Amino acid sequence: MGNFYVQPGLMYADRGFKEETGSSLGYGVNFEVKANYFEIPVTFLYKPKLGSGKLIVGAGPYIGFGTGGSWTSDSQVVVQGDIVIGNKGDLIFRNDGFEGGNLESYNYGRPVDYGAGFLLGYEHKSGIYLQGNTQVGIANLQSKYGDFKPKGSKRNSSFGISVGYKF
Repeated sequence: MGNFYVQPGLMYADRGFKEETGSSLGYGVNFEVKANYFEIPVTFLYKPKLGSGKLIVGAGPYIGFGTGGSWTSDSQVVVQGDIVIGNKGDLIFRNDGFEGGNLESYNYGRPVDYGAGFLLGYEHKSGIYLQGNTQVGIANLQSKYGDFKPKGSKRNSSFGISVGYKF
């Protein structure tokens, strides 16, 4: 097919967020969450000749599986107004936020993420390439809590820049 390619992959990805004041868990300062995922992207590439190299245009689906992570805060975190749980803990993924874990466990959300990835770049004939990419989560990761379903949604999104050498 000449300029068309399929690029499957397996990636280990870090996701997360940081809140300067307050937190999703309770009250804390500089609350930071680091979530770990294994992701399987399948990217469909189009690489036409451009100058002395090739333009790289790609898009395709991905599925990710949350494996754990951690949270930290510069101050003690207080939940439900008067329960102090410390300034660090583990991160869990649960469909129902009432399943498993303990007070120090932060439920990031549902464990399965999926969405679409896009990339744009340039590959020089020497083998050096530069590309930008983004992933847009389609899955609503918002957990339920027993019979209660919070309003709104929680979705992952990311972007990155890659520089490499193809040999």
